[in-house]
Amino acid sequence: MKAAFLPTGVTAGIIVIIVLAVLLTGDGDFTGAFAAVGAGWLAIHQVSLPISGVRLGVLPILATAAIFAASYHQCKKVARGGLELRDAAQLAAAVVGVPLVMTIIALAVVKDASTVLKIATPNFFQAFAWTIGIHGIAAAFALGRSFWQPYAELLRIPGWGWDALRAARRGGVTLAAAGLAATLALLAASLDDIVAVLEAHHGAAAPLGLTALSLLYLANVVVGVVGVSTGAAITIGEGYISLFGFVPAPVPTVPVLAALPVSGPEPWWPLLMLIPVAAGVSIGQFLHSAALPARQAFSAAACAAVVASAGYFLLAVAAGGALGVFGSATLAPLYGGLFLCGWLLLSSSAALGLLLWMSRRKDRHERRAEVERAIAEALAEEQAREQATAEKPETDGAGPDTSETAQKSGLLALVRQRVPAVPVSVTAIPGAVSKLRKNLPGVSKPDKPEPEVDASSAGEEVSAPAQAAPEADDSGNSATDSAAAKSPDNDDDAVGESRDGKADSAHEGGNESDPQDVPASHGQQKWKIWRRKKDH
Repeated sequence: MKAAFLPTGVTAGIIVIIVLAVLLTGDGDFTGAFAAVGAGWLAIHQVSLPISGVRLGVLPILATAAIFAASYHQCKKVARGGLELRDAAQLAAAVVGVPLVMTIIALAVVKDASTVLKIATPNFFQAFAWTIGIHGIAAAFALGRSFWQPYAELLRIPGWGWDALRAARRGGVTLAAAGLAATLALLAASLDDIVAVLEAHHGAAAPLGLTALSLLYLANVVVGVVGVSTGAAITIGEGYISLFGFVPAPVPTVPVLAALPVSGPEPWWPLLMLIPVAAGVSIGQFLHSAALPARQAFSAAACAAVVASAGYFLLAVAAGGALGVFGSATLAPLYGGLFLCGWLLLSSSAALGLLLWMSRRKDRHERRAEVERAIAEALAEEQAREQATAEKPETDGAGPDTSETAQKSGLLALVRQRVPAVPVSVTAIPGAVSKLRKNLPGVSKPDKPEPEVDASSAGEEVSAPAQAAPEADDSGNSATDSAAAKSPDNDDDAVGESRDGKADSAHEGGNESDPQDVPASHGQQKWKIWRRKKDH
């Protein structure tokens, strides 16, 4: 209940202090003190006050924003840990109900004072609607995403909707900051007029009161400047102000209204269109930092533009209204909201598209630099390998394969030229190039030379070992060897033996050959014949 009573109690206390200070400094009686407190509460909630036969509807929205912020923060403290539906409903009812009771009391006090003072009873419906709307919206925002997420999923609201709301808040803050800067610049340019207005009142109380009133109405002027920056025209009484036209009209002598022009449009007024452009750019930057897909980012930008324009519409409605004897002030809520939506949509989409293009281009350059760096490392490694091979002592009498290395380096250079256009991994390029070279069609390994065999000599020598084998073996194996020589399966063995025999005879005849080629026994001859068959 603290979240409900604290904003209401603090606001009522501040109003009482201000009313007492005004009555004490103005030497007035305290007959209408309670009516003044009730009227102040209603004025904070944007309820028009009929006073002395005229209606005052242009009320300071800065005070309304202050009580909105108080309710929002107090309610957010309670809902920070998460609330169930029943608890959230009770919190919202308390946050709205307590100010609503205070509004009813204020209406009753003002109605009772209307019998003795020149003040009429305000509109009950307007008072209830503004009170429920201000505190209800504050409570709804304070509950946060954790409370509304299940209902958003139930209604099938996309996930980027939350990013759109945050982007709209960012755009609204930028819009308010840019509008405030432009308003302060206009006030600085009209400083002489402000000093003249303050000097027209004697004493210290009047200048202080006018200064405080100007601070309260500063937010209203900022909303009007934002409306003019969109291209819409705001009206004050019978006059209007736009970027390309101006019709003067009498206005109240409040220092903050010195920002209004007194002559025709200045040449630099079109620069005010940078205000909505800056807000749109901030929306685009926020959505780009959210790292959403392109389609969702543009959809969120459009949604944020609509939400921010709706916020301006509500503020423009609250900032305008009846201005007593001066007529009425209209800050172009409809046309200003539509024009602002167009500005935000165009500028945010353009900024978002430019940022996406720049980020993708940067990514492409980074990938290309990474690929080129990897290829350079691969080439450096290959050159180091070649240098190590060249410096290695030659043990077998053969130098390094320079042709293979040159061809591999040429293939690497070709890959280096084409790889930036293809996103491939290049960490295994040297091995892949070498393997690809070995498997290229048309490139075959050199076959070993086959020994030439003379058919006639082979035929003559087939029977010689078979006949000599029984005589050469003194260990009793002559029968076995002769049987093996006569079997058809040993024809090839016989041919091999005849070849070995020729080799032996050639060696004995003086031919220089490797002594290791001479078979030491019949088993070794068979083993060599089997190896030759396998090689062929």
